[in-house]
Amino acid sequence: MISNAAFNGLGTPIPGVIISTLRVAIFQFPLVMIAAFFFNDMEYIFAASSLSNILAGIIAHIWIIKTVRRMAHEQDKVQDQLTEQPAQ
Repeated sequence: MISNAAFNGLGTPIPGVIISTLRVAIFQFPLVMIAAFFFNDMEYIFAASSLSNILAGIIAHIWIIKTVRRMAHEQDKVQDQLTEQPAQ
């Protein structure tokens, strides 16, 4: 997933691992099992797999936006501290 690469690039790889695990273990596996049990049709199984990817993508998008905003805020704080120091 692209979110894994984005989090790795931001220097925080753990959220990418969490999202991948969430996608497969929490969303994809149960949805595919439910689709296979109730519908027994490959079309629904592929739809369930796609739905798990969409859900994980939404979560990843929100998480990346929050991470980037937090990092930008921290960078602004550092920049403000550097400009407040008197020249020596």
